[in-house]
Amino acid sequence: MVSSSTLSPDTSLTVNAFQRFAIAAEQIGATPKRLAKAAILGDYFVTLSDDDLRLAARYFAGSPFPQFDQRVLQVGGAALMTALLAVSGAEPDTLQAELVRRGDLGDVAVNVLPESVTPTLELSEVGEAFAALVETRGNKRKVAVIVSLLQKATPLEAKYLIKLMSGDLRIGLREGAVEDAIARLAQEEVSRIQWVNMLTGDIGETAVLARHQQLDTARMRLFHPIKFMLASPVEDFEEITRRMPQGFAVEDKYDGIRAQAHIAPIPDDNQLLHGVTSTGMRVALFSRTLDEITATFPDLVQPLAAIDRDIVGTGADAGLILDGEIVPFRGDRILPFQDLQKRLGAFYHDTFYI
Repeated sequence: MVSSSTLSPDTSLTVNAFQRFAIAAEQIGATPKRLAKAAILGDYFVTLSDDDLRLAARYFAGSPFPQFDQRVLQVGGAALMTALLAVSGAEPDTLQAELVRRGDLGDVAVNVLPESVTPTLELSEVGEAFAALVETRGNKRKVAVIVSLLQKATPLEAKYLIKLMSGDLRIGLREGAVEDAIARLAQEEVSRIQWVNMLTGDIGETAVLARHQQLDTARMRLFHPIKFMLASPVEDFEEITRRMPQGFAVEDKYDGIRAQAHIAPIPDDNQLLHGVTSTGMRVALFSRTLDEITATFPDLVQPLAAIDRDIVGTGADAGLILDGEIVPFRGDRILPFQDLQKRLGAFYHDTFYI
């Protein structure tokens, strides 16, 4: 059992050992107090190099990669179960019964794997394994990569490796709590950390900028989707007036999907991560979850590429980011949201606009 008060003083562990990440995660999961969670994160983050801080911050926010990064592990529960069976040597029925009882394969792993492994796994090795999983095609090959990773892991490390690959650490921690920990560590307002994280789309990079007091250097980057500013509900108009005493405008809300469009002239090196080209312009569309959806709405590409060049700009700083709603229409009539859902599942031939 890991103490929930301080990080392990075990000097045999290097600061970048994944075992230390797992210990911190265990401590965070053991306390319901937000301030305590932030303090544990802060104590852990301060021990890390910049490269490992980037990784640890992303992992605690629940993702192997930055938010703007479109890579996904594509690892299913069946692959994780197969890998755990191979490494643990347990009987399938035993593992399945444990999964039913505990409800989480990571919690199963910590109880079925041998304690004989010496903790040598580093954060950078975990990052390399996750990158390899993205590039690996075929379930058997993916299982082989996972087996290789778990064979290097202690039971506690395996617990959180599996949770990360499953997409949820389940320790009562979300990105907001990581932002809070970074703010406390850098002695900054959390709102400033949130703003920079929105611009960078990478909680790991935000943590490093905060450490070096370089938050002012954060900039939006074209074709790297930025976090959406979302509305908050109010009870009445009086509350709106209190929040915005300088005045406000009200407009109709169409029932569509929130989207972000990035538009810019094609660069000379043409090395941008996302989007497609049309008439000398590159266009990319991103969903509210920051996933690229350009291919889902190909009929929006040419109209967006045709936006007046005076608006898009010229030169090295040319580019435009639009935040809006995609809605379906036929003729002069807005169609129901159900019609839009058809497009999200399969292409059909209506016209869309932002």
